Amino acid sequence: MEHIRIRQVEQRDLPKVRDMIMALAAHHGEGAGVTVADLRRDLFGPTPWLTLLVAEDDSTCVGYAAMGRRAKLADGLRGIEVEHLYVDADRRGFGVGRRMLSAVEASARRLGGSFVTIGTQAENAAARGAYVACGYEPLPHDPLRLRKRLA
Repeated sequence: MEHIRIRQVEQRDLPKVRDMIMALAAHHGEGAGVTVADLRRDLFGPTPWLTLLVAEDDSTCVGYAAMGRRAKLADGLRGIEVEHLYVDADRRGFGVGRRMLSAVEASARRLGGSFVTIGTQAENAAARGAYVACGYEPLPHDPLRLRKRLA
């Protein structure tokens, strides 16, 4: 997987990103109604709602990480929430997700963030274990959400 490159999403990626969002929803037994127009609005519109990184292998998107800004207002802290983290099934287990999390953390640092949070579904012990291995800790009030404090 040394050919994997993590980069900002581009408009040309949106159909593949939509397909991956649909695959993630199906993996969790859910449906998804997102359109390319929705993604264009939320990622490239006048007020972008999310930031999205893609993992690319030989010009093909094989994963994505969608991020939103968070704040712990009472503590004066800013961070990033990982809304989605997805890697194509045939690319899992090769460190692509770990590299994407590192890129998310670097983005958070560039924005002056001091933490990254991510959630899992109760039955997704493998993802939780992977996040813990990357330095994320379950939140005491919500063990399905994990946080990593950034140095």
